[in-house]
Amino acid sequence: MDFLTSCYHQLAALYPRVRELDLRQDRPRTTGTVLAEELRQRGQAVLEDRARVLPRPRSIIFNLTMQCCLRCRFCNLWRLQFPHMEPAFWHRAIDELYALSGPYQLCLSGGEPLLVPYLEELIAHASSLGIETAVPTNGFLLDAERIQRLQAAGLRSLKLSIDALGPLHDHLRRKEGLFDKVLEAIGALRGHNPSMQVGVLTVFMGPNLSHLVPLVEWVSQEEALGFIEFQALTQTYADPPDTSWYRTSELWPSDPAAVEVLIDQLLALQAAGAPIGNRPFQLQFFKYYFRNPNQFVYHDCMIGNFHLTVRNDGEVSSCFNQGLMGNLRENSLAELWEGARASLQRLKMETCRVSCGFPVNCYFAENARYVFPSSED
Repeated sequence: MDFLTSCYHQLAALYPRVRELDLRQDRPRTTGTVLAEELRQRGQAVLEDRARVLPRPRSIIFNLTMQCCLRCRFCNLWRLQFPHMEPAFWHRAIDELYALSGPYQLCLSGGEPLLVPYLEELIAHASSLGIETAVPTNGFLLDAERIQRLQAAGLRSLKLSIDALGPLHDHLRRKEGLFDKVLEAIGALRGHNPSMQVGVLTVFMGPNLSHLVPLVEWVSQEEALGFIEFQALTQTYADPPDTSWYRTSELWPSDPAAVEVLIDQLLALQAAGAPIGNRPFQLQFFKYYFRNPNQFVYHDCMIGNFHLTVRNDGEVSSCFNQGLMGNLRENSLAELWEGARASLQRLKMETCRVSCGFPVNCYFAENARYVFPSSED
């Protein structure tokens, strides 16, 4: 019997004893009774999670670095500085995940992943195992030579951050000349190998609302680009969770009705063939989200059933708001995924009351399938 199971059985035995004492003294349930019952229920839920046949993680993020060459107005992830792992660490992580899950989807992220000198080495290793890799980038470091290296390594998807056409993009990203630099990279991408999908990631926020329809039309006409995906503005990950963050954000849309009109325009463009990568169900949800960004606190978060992030200091989690599973330097990924801390984290995520970017943006469709099994686009 392991430590967690032993603790559960002790708690399960404690509850009736405390309750019996209450009844003998003819008093209502005491704090001790309530606490013992709550602990017993939590322990039982964790044990049930560990006893079931766990799904395998199939969507993985490697945060290779927190460093970035930009200081965007809606991101302060660069403030989270951790010691970096050597390439051998990431090679082992790729192999262990493959042994655990078979081919999976791997996002090599940051920070700015193009700052990592061994990025292409990791892409090539993952590709050799049949793992689909994606790299999001602000595009500032992207040139013809780097594009060639990424293609040769077998990169499956390259996603360029573009929030507006022209100077507004530079303003939002706090980098003069950035938009022109990204345009140069897009020019170098024309005629690239079609096995590497190239698209645009756009943050949906107040200052760029009037740019979104023109941006979709531009992507539709640009031969180097195959899709555009929208991500709703969320609280930055480096800040403590705060359900009222949007009330003081200068980037939050001030007119929900205007947002709804815009989303209807985007849905019409999508129905007419525009390459918008979001599912219609997600765009419709954005209408509710921008009226109240705490929407997902009323629904279960099931992302812990299929997602893992490995941070650049080796820490592993399905949600860093809900703690850590452990460190990959000390345990195998299989041990971490199947361990007691992971089970407790999944339980906490399912009852989480924090609205964050994962269920809203990154894993909206996957989470929706768990929460609303009958939902249709």
